[in-house]
Amino acid sequence: MLIANSVFSSLRSSQEIAFFDKNKTGELLSRLSSDTSKLQDAATSSVSMFLRNCLALIISLVMMLVTSYKLTGVMLICVPALIAFAITYGRFVKRISKKYTDALASASNVANESISNIRTTRAFAAEDVELARYSSLIGDPDDVTDRYFCWLPKSSNTLQLGIKKAMGHGGFIGVVGGLGQVTVVGLLWYGGELVLTGEMTAGRLITFMMYAINMGGSLAVFAGLFSAFMDALGASSRTFDIIDKEPSFPLRGGDAVDKVEGVIK
Repeated sequence: MLIANSVFSSLRSSQEIAFFDKNKTGELLSRLSSDTSKLQDAATSSVSMFLRNCLALIISLVMMLVTSYKLTGVMLICVPALIAFAITYGRFVKRISKKYTDALASASNVANESISNIRTTRAFAAEDVELARYSSLIGDPDDVTDRYFCWLPKSSNTLQLGIKKAMGHGGFIGVVGGLGQVTVVGLLWYGGELVLTGEMTAGRLITFMMYAINMGGSLAVFAGLFSAFMDALGASSRTFDIIDKEPSFPLRGGDAVDKVEGVIK
């Protein structure tokens, strides 16, 4: 919770009043709750999973090299394509995550204003107006008129951005899984050729494939962790902007007069 404390400390005692005029309360609360939770998850449980699977991947790779350097070379052919796709996907998720957190913060601000001023809302009978404001930011899955096709909304709101994030994540996992399947088929084919020519025994091929499957499991975990890290990276932009922001003028220190005199009428 160190990041949340840093954000709250920056908001509570380090910013001038003009900062709160420009930034709505709901948006700041969204940064303090949702964005800091993503960063906390990325910095705790995700890091431990990353380290565990890194160790498993390194051990599997070393044992595969010891078992058959030729099959290991065949397996590593797909690595450049996987890295290039991961970089492209990472940029996409970082951009979408930033837009998503901004849209969610705007929706949180509308909800906060509406609830905190519920007496004024009731006095002017503006419940439907506030609901329409909130729905336009969140998105309505039942609105069939706001669709490019059967399910993707036209309006840029949290629903549309959430669907894009899900599509990107599903595509990334699908491509990684597809590359893994193609690699396994290639290893079985080339390994079978080595067994038939006598360069490798069937037992060593089975041993190699077990190491390859273990390595593939670690890579599958990395795919999920990579999505989580990119999501947290997109959410961190606004959060660290708040932490690093310096006030327009110092709020502490300065000169003080020894004595003040005057009359207020």
